[in-house]
Amino acid sequence: MNETELAYIAGIIDGEGYLGISCTKTSIGNNCYYPRLTVHMLDRESIDLMCAVFKIKMRNSILNQKSYFSFYANGKNLKTILLLIYKYLRVKKKHADLLLKLIESKEKNKPKPIFKDGHFRGTESVPINIIKEREQLFNKFKKLQLRYEKRKI
Repeated sequence: MNETELAYIAGIIDGEGYLGISCTKTSIGNNCYYPRLTVHMLDRESIDLMCAVFKIKMRNSILNQKSYFSFYANGKNLKTILLLIYKYLRVKKKHADLLLKLIESKEKNKPKPIFKDGHFRGTESVPINIIKEREQLFNKFKKLQLRYEKRKI
């Protein structure tokens, strides 16, 4: 990968990509937050480049009888991608900041596995202060996304 490719990919993500945080409920009722990046395009060439540069498998789907191609990243892949393209982002740099903070929180505060009689029994809950911190990041992200959506209109 070279700097030109990274700048091009950052432009695609700025213009066509979605940086987001998904929120789901755990079995004990706490919210769990997942950072993600998606890009959907009819043009396969751009998605092929992104997949080749970051070694991620392309997905394809059909919507309204049109075939489109998708690039998805989360977790460690997402962190690597964001760090590589960060300096080239313009529109979604603040989105990337919040996602990187969430990823850092998830890396520093992993739930510990619970074993009983030598068998895996689940994981400990993340401390409530960490859950609240992640919830604040999620809410900041939602507000930022609303401002971004209003600007697009």
